[in-house]
Amino acid sequence: MVDTKTTQDKGAEPETAEEHNALVQKLTSTLQDWHARLDEMRVQIDLAELDSRADLRRQFETAQNAWLAARKQLEGVGRAGGSGIEAIRHSVDDAVRSVKAAIDAATAVVKRS
Repeated sequence: MVDTKTTQDKGAEPETAEEHNALVQKLTSTLQDWHARLDEMRVQIDLAELDSRADLRRQFETAQNAWLAARKQLEGVGRAGGSGIEAIRHSVDDAVRSVKAAIDAATAVVKRS
């Protein structure tokens, strides 16, 4: 799992605008990193044997949907101000775990091919 915690108390809401902005930037960066992994996964799907593609596409769609949900929640941070950032951090962490699990499953399919 990617650590999206800051140096402040883990589980506490950011107290300053700077802490809030730093957390949003860190979460955004995490999502960008995982988006790059989704792009790599898309390439693996294209290279996979035909019979493996359906499994890979299903895993990819699961990973992409988790990533999109996390990104949408993170975009809501700007509209919601500082409130709820901790819940959003947990949602992003959950989405990253889902993306990772889907990518791991897809990698296993590729290795079996």
